[in-house]
Amino acid sequence: MIKAMFKQYGYTDKQIEKILESYIFRDRGEEFIINWLKEKFEFFSSVGYTKSQILKMTVVYPSLFTYGIDNFVKKIEFLKSLGYADEEVIKITCSAPQVYGHSVDSIMQKIEEIESLGYKREQVLKIMLLSPSLFASGVNTIKQKFNDLEALGYTKEEVLKITNFFPNLYGISIDNIKGKMDVIQSLGYSKEEVLKLILGLPTLLGYSNEHLKEKFSFFIKMGLRDVPLSRPRNLMQSVDLTYARFRFLTEERNKEISMKTVSSLFAGSNLFQKTYKISKDELLARYSYDLDVRSKNKKRLLDQK
Repeated sequence: MIKAMFKQYGYTDKQIEKILESYIFRDRGEEFIINWLKEKFEFFSSVGYTKSQILKMTVVYPSLFTYGIDNFVKKIEFLKSLGYADEEVIKITCSAPQVYGHSVDSIMQKIEEIESLGYKREQVLKIMLLSPSLFASGVNTIKQKFNDLEALGYTKEEVLKITNFFPNLYGISIDNIKGKMDVIQSLGYSKEEVLKLILGLPTLLGYSNEHLKEKFSFFIKMGLRDVPLSRPRNLMQSVDLTYARFRFLTEERNKEISMKTVSSLFAGSNLFQKTYKISKDELLARYSYDLDVRSKNKKRLLDQK
């Protein structure tokens, strides 16, 4: 009967099995568990959570079933008192439902300790909104990551800048960060250059190793190795679009692309289209990086196996 009731709410067999394996359901009667389920679904639905959000939270953190409604109300009101909007409270608690298991005092203490690293209150709240897992992380873990980044060669001010721009960095292990730095260095950039690149575009640390290799290798092959160094945010543009523009400008407009003229590769979409009378979609269709380069590289790798 219990499994049937969970299924009625939308849980899969695998999710039901995971939830019921939790120690919190041991020695609990069927009626008790069913009442838990109904009560929590009704409450979360009433305050704006979608069915899929409730399912996700309770599967990730089954202990939610054991908390009283007063606890949920208190935490929601507290988060709103910090300045978060209703939809932001839902975003935070969906990503880190463990928030409901922490006391208001412990959350406040965590915010204050993160502030002590040099952040302003509004910066801490923004960081925690963009990376809700910090609500469930230990303060020592956050402080250690801050220290690790300083040990790589950044100043305190630079660490603040990087983590404000890319809060998810706190969820990336230091070994992973060093691994990504090694990938870029293996392509011929010095450690100092890599530090500069990351400072200019911290989200590089969120790219996969293959994505990093692809981006930097393109510029190196085109004889434009220093383009990312002069303006790291140029790396935000997809390789596909940069490749298509490069070929269009050099082959159809006989334009030489050098460090002095490279800005034309990164012009805004509207400006590029207005200047050269060709849309982004037309460019990508005419010069496909995926067909011209990616697929050939994949085939070459397969042939080598």
